[in-house]
Amino acid sequence: MAMKLSEGLPDDIVSQVDRLEVNRHGDQPGSHMVTESINGHVAPGTSYRLEADGFLSAVPEDAPTPSAVANDTPPPNVRISGAWRGGDGSKATDGNILGGVGTLIVNEADVAIPEAPCTAVALGFYGAALLSVGDILSFDTNANMPVTVMEIGPNYTDGFLHLEEKGGGTYLEHHDRPHLHVPLNRESAGHMLYARQDGDSYLISGFRIPHGNAVYSTPHVLHADAYLIGRYMVIYSLTDNFSNVVFRSEDGTLVNASMG
Repeated sequence: MAMKLSEGLPDDIVSQVDRLEVNRHGDQPGSHMVTESINGHVAPGTSYRLEADGFLSAVPEDAPTPSAVANDTPPPNVRISGAWRGGDGSKATDGNILGGVGTLIVNEADVAIPEAPCTAVALGFYGAALLSVGDILSFDTNANMPVTVMEIGPNYTDGFLHLEEKGGGTYLEHHDRPHLHVPLNRESAGHMLYARQDGDSYLISGFRIPHGNAVYSTPHVLHADAYLIGRYMVIYSLTDNFSNVVFRSEDGTLVNASMG
């Protein structure tokens, strides 16, 4: 099914539609991630209210960008040791729209990521913010950003992401644009992954976003949304200022992560 576009999108978004569209499918049922539609956009300097249907409406108020709660106490996490070798224009994978990827050299054979409580304090450790329906916000961006509807199948990670020839493996990324992820119904599930560097290690947690809430990722936060399941409103965009890495061992073998 072709991605649907709303009328009146600004030219800078229309010109990027081919790169913004995600249309990934594995060989097994439910191993997909697709952009169903671009429903609109958010603009710099404009404030928006998070509505009960999971979408945004522009408001006249002058709202700040969401800020993460200051917190240096880690929530439940897995600590992995690794060397980030990213941002070097290496071969791209089909699992990320930004482009060429690098490598996170991981010493662990398997990475089991625990679930952390989706609270403002726990998210704040990683630089993300929790929002609720009715909250008013603006976006820390200097460019228009598309408002999309994404649908991720329950078998996307095992049936696409974790396959060398498909998604290329578990990844983390950071960039200079924010994200917003909003579950669109009570069946929306899975986990948003956040990470934080601590010396030569990375701490990683998974967060299940409750229906009626949203999570705002501030610019440059380490994250991955490939472990979400179901339908989400997602604000994302293209940028040249990014780095993303796939987990591999020193010998080049994929090291895939799972929730557990």
